Amino acid sequence: MVSLPLSSKMYRISETSTPLRLLPSSCAVPTRRRYLSRANHYSKRVNLKPLTSRIVLLTRRRQLDQIVEEVEAAKRRYGRVNTIVMNSVLEACVHCGDVDLALRMFHEMGEPGGCGVDSITYAIILKGLGKARRIDEAFQIMESTEQGTAVGNPKLSSSLVYGLLDSLINAGDLRRANGLLARYGTLLLEHGGPSILIYNLLMKVLWLRETSSCFCHCQ
Repeated sequence: MVSLPLSSKMYRISETSTPLRLLPSSCAVPTRRRYLSRANHYSKRVNLKPLTSRIVLLTRRRQLDQIVEEVEAAKRRYGRVNTIVMNSVLEACVHCGDVDLALRMFHEMGEPGGCGVDSITYAIILKGLGKARRIDEAFQIMESTEQGTAVGNPKLSSSLVYGLLDSLINAGDLRRANGLLARYGTLLLEHGGPSILIYNLLMKVLWLRETSSCFCHCQ
């Protein structure tokens, strides 16, 4: 019997043997499950719509202290609330005339770890400053938005201009309203030209002038 070399035996065995199937690593399945569970954990978002509806209801009742108390309780429970909830809180502050509280919350929203701000946030703040006749602060925010240095990097839009313009007219500050139109009129024209809102605002200006003139004659 002729003995074959060891290398030849190994060669024949490798030719006739069935290739082994590679089994998945034992740690692969737990790792996948871990990532899936983590994704499911982050995908479960808290439903804050009932809280927002509650804030709207309390705003109509002008119960600002109750709003602040319930929002703080929600922050302790969930860690933080979203921008939609905080925008409704800002609207409540403006509606109740507490612009200082609105500004404080506005700055907290824009800080690191806050819920963030958006164009709606800026529109509410501008409206509140206009109603409180704190026009210089409102124009500073408009300028920072125009220069791109505002927190959250919001875009200067016609809605922001219209919001501040409406507040100025309601406050009776027609001189500043004309100045706002003179400065940002080009922006409004770029977005489709004079709109029905501009027409309504001009009609409101005429009504305020007639009312003030009648009041002066009566005196």
